Amino acid sequence: MRLGAKALSESLRGDVCPCGDCVEPPSDGVAHVAQYNGVEGALVVPPEEVPTETPEDINVVEVVRLPSADLNVVDVPKYTTLTVVLDSGAGAHVMNARDCKGHKVKESEMQKAGASFKAANGTVIRHHGEVELHLMVKDSAGNKRPVTSKFEAADVTKALWSVGRICDTGLDAQFNAKRAVIRDAKGVEIMVFHRAGGGLYIAEVEMENPDHADFRRQVA
Repeated sequence: MRLGAKALSESLRGDVCPCGDCVEPPSDGVAHVAQYNGVEGALVVPPEEVPTETPEDINVVEVVRLPSADLNVVDVPKYTTLTVVLDSGAGAHVMNARDCKGHKVKESEMQKAGASFKAANGTVIRHHGEVELHLMVKDSAGNKRPVTSKFEAADVTKALWSVGRICDTGLDAQFNAKRAVIRDAKGVEIMVFHRAGGGLYIAEVEMENPDHADFRRQVA
C-alpha cells in the first residue's frame, strides 16, 4: 500500500483509515509510527493487513498496539468546580447560564411574574429562566454532602446564593470575620464559606458535569 505525504498526513487525524475501506480506526489495530516522504505519525491498519514485509518506501520506527475503539480514552470528571458567593443582599439565588453549560434552563415562576434583576447602578439585568443543579458541598472538616439548588439564570458575573432564601428553607447562616457557616435546624453544619479579598464569602462547590455518563438529564 503506497501513501503519498498528503494521504498519510490526513490519516493521522484518526478519522480515516489509510487502507481506504474503514470509516474509523479498527477496534484492535496496530499503529505503525512511520516516515514517508518526510511525514511521521501513526499509520492505523487492521491486524490482518499488517504487512509481513515492510515496503521499501516506509521506514517503520516502532509498532504500538492500540486500545479498543469502544474504550473511553478521555477521563471525563463527574463534577466540575463552581464558585459561589454567599450574598446577604441578593433576593434570589442567581448565576450566569454560561457557568452551567449543558444544564437545562427553563422558564421560572419569577420570569412568569415579570420579575427582573437590577444591578447596583440601576441597570436591568437580562433574565433567562431558572436552572436546577445537583451539587456537592463541603463543611469545615472537608466532609461532602449532596444538595440540590435552583438558580435564576441571568447575565450576572458571579454565582450568588441568597442568605434570605437559605434561611427561608429553615437553615441558619452564621458569619464571623473569617467565614460563614450554614447549619440545619439541629445545628449540624451543612457547608462553609471562607471570606476572601474584598470581604466576599466564597465557597468552591462541585457541580455535576453534563459530559459525564452518569449525568442526570432533566426533562421539560
